[in-house]
Amino acid sequence: PIHVYWELPHHYMGDLSESEEVQPRQWTTKNHKYYVLEKATLKGAYFKLKNDFLGDIEIESPFITFSGGYYAANYEPANLLDKLENALTNKKMSVEMRKKLTDLKNSINETDNNYVFYAKLK
Repeated sequence: PIHVYWELPHHYMGDLSESEEVQPRQWTTKNHKYYVLEKATLKGAYFKLKNDFLGDIEIESPFITFSGGYYAANYEPANLLDKLENALTNKKMSVEMRKKLTDLKNSINETDNNYVFYAKLK
């Protein structure tokens, strides 16, 4: 497995993943598992972060999307459409959220430029 970690003042955060050859000499990673470990007690846990403003779409690579009190994520239109379609399969989603995501999905064209989500954290 591939192991990457970041050191914070009181914790370590990391990413465990597997590598996969998709073409000769061309690799990607899959099956990411994120963890946090407290330095003082060595207690830790795996975690997943979800964007509740986009129907609980899972936040990939949380270490590079959060920095300096901000969240930034860059989505290629076709990938964002896939994520929205997947999110819309959630039967428990509120009517308001379903309308919001459906309207967003309908406004996206696969030939658009990338979509960048940017927010200041509270």
